[in-house]
Amino acid sequence: MSYNSIVRNQYDRKVKMKVLCALMMAICLGTWPMHGQVREGTYPVTVHAGYGVLTARLFVESIASAIFTGIFPTDDKLDVSMGYGPVIVGAYKPLNRWFGVGIDAGVYQMRYTWTSKQSDVVTHRYRSSRMMILPRIDVLWMNDEKILVSSGAALGGSFLVSGTNEIGTYEMSEPTTLTEFQFNILTVQSGGDVGGFLEIGFGSRGLFHGGLYVRL
Repeated sequence: MSYNSIVRNQYDRKVKMKVLCALMMAICLGTWPMHGQVREGTYPVTVHAGYGVLTARLFVESIASAIFTGIFPTDDKLDVSMGYGPVIVGAYKPLNRWFGVGIDAGVYQMRYTWTSKQSDVVTHRYRSSRMMILPRIDVLWMNDEKILVSSGAALGGSFLVSGTNEIGTYEMSEPTTLTEFQFNILTVQSGGDVGGFLEIGFGSRGLFHGGLYVRL
């Protein structure tokens, strides 16, 4: 084999390798927009259960009670806290690559404690338990077999289950129904057929809400 033939063969190999690399890169770039669409048309329903902390109602009522106590002369100061919850169960389904819908049902309890400013003794304590329903819609930023990333909003309502005086006989006026909402900045769901999720947002499900899901 002549020297020119050897040089030509080496050149041909280099050209073929460059073409092959270019084709592989083109395939990768071409299929990237399909990332998360492997299950197009077969997006499964997931059921989930979770627990939230720092709800919007807790923020608003705590601030309102602090302002009221500071401005108006009262014998007692009011402290607002969560008895429990929100405890949430729900179902969720991605409709396509970009949107998902779901519905959540949950319960939570608020506690109102009045303490004497003079003696620092609890004079009244009232607890309120409510059940809520929250339909939701999300925009999906990523949706594949192992991870789902989304942002979204929910709007629904709650109704009063029970209102009880634990200490004292304070007559508290509370609406039977309330509007409930949630704005999620970011939701990350990770796992396979069984996994976990974490939400960061503001509203009735809490500033932080996390739990487990099962894919049906």
